[in-house]
Amino acid sequence: MFIASRNAHFTEIPDGKCSRMRTSAMGREQPIVTLREFFALATCYAGSTGRLRQKPDVRPDSWFNYITMLKIVHLLNENAVRVATKYAAAHSFLSPTSRLRRNSLTHCCAIALLMFSTSLLAAEPVSAIRFSERIYSSTGIFPSKLAVFADCVERPRIFGKVEQSLYQIDLPAGTSCTVRVGEWDWNSLPIAVEDAAVTVALPILVYPREVPEPTLARELVEMGKEDQALRGKRWRTNDPEFLNRVQADDGARQQRLAEIIAAKGWPALSMVGWEAANAAWLIAQHSPAARLKPWLFLMQEAAAKHEIAPYNLATSIDRVLVYDNRKQLYGTQYRTRADGGNEPYPSEDMDQLDHRRLRMGLPINVPAKAL
Repeated sequence: MFIASRNAHFTEIPDGKCSRMRTSAMGREQPIVTLREFFALATCYAGSTGRLRQKPDVRPDSWFNYITMLKIVHLLNENAVRVATKYAAAHSFLSPTSRLRRNSLTHCCAIALLMFSTSLLAAEPVSAIRFSERIYSSTGIFPSKLAVFADCVERPRIFGKVEQSLYQIDLPAGTSCTVRVGEWDWNSLPIAVEDAAVTVALPILVYPREVPEPTLARELVEMGKEDQALRGKRWRTNDPEFLNRVQADDGARQQRLAEIIAAKGWPALSMVGWEAANAAWLIAQHSPAARLKPWLFLMQEAAAKHEIAPYNLATSIDRVLVYDNRKQLYGTQYRTRADGGNEPYPSEDMDQLDHRRLRMGLPINVPAKAL
């Protein structure tokens, strides 16, 4: 059997050594090995199934040479390949060349597969992913009994721990979760984690559950529901009456938001709570450039204090860039093609797009559609 390395072509590995390496990997509590050992294990498995073929015409340091022996993983668990690819991008291990399709199997990074393939070979589940980041308080005071927990799809609630303004929680890979920090009198912005293996932890702001502007909060929540109710219906772009109604209703809400901002400032998390703050952002996001541009500066000021969801800020930044006929940064804005389908507006530096998205709490390779 053969193994690919950075500076040499495939190297033969005796069958007996393959067996010993696999037995050793299966006995480990954590399925993490050195890069060299990982290549050997993956090569052994690929070779044992007859899937590995030496490619003398391929440069030994190419991505193809790294990945050829690992394609067998696709036969074992297609989802694991997807997770591994995204994990690579999330942790800056992925440096694709312009000739590689972004979603192709060849695009997988060997270091990411290091995390997953040995557990597949040993037929054991992937370990949980540890999330840890700072907690900020809107008042500067931290409650004594803060807790961090996650509600995940088809799983019991998961609890982590909070120590010295840091939260730490272990989330299962491949599962959608919502992470919160709080206690009886304190709340936080819920952090949506599509898949812990393809997401990075974000700082979380906690604020008193009893917000200083409860009446305003209720008004904003209702305005947000109105905004989404109309958009929840089928978007009829060829119906002038429907579009006129949307424009009129949006204009009324935007005018009211402008009045609120003039009187109170930007509706931040600690002022009105996360649900109302999100509603304010929705109304602003659906505004024309003349309104959204000055409001974007207020959002950026709020973001510096963790008073706005970072993914909301990213979406507004992209919209302003599109308004100015510039390339977007986070891939959130779409346009309608002539055939009726959707496609993203061009993005700056595509190789780093996923990395930028992750830092703003956006999932990678699944750009959110901003209406």
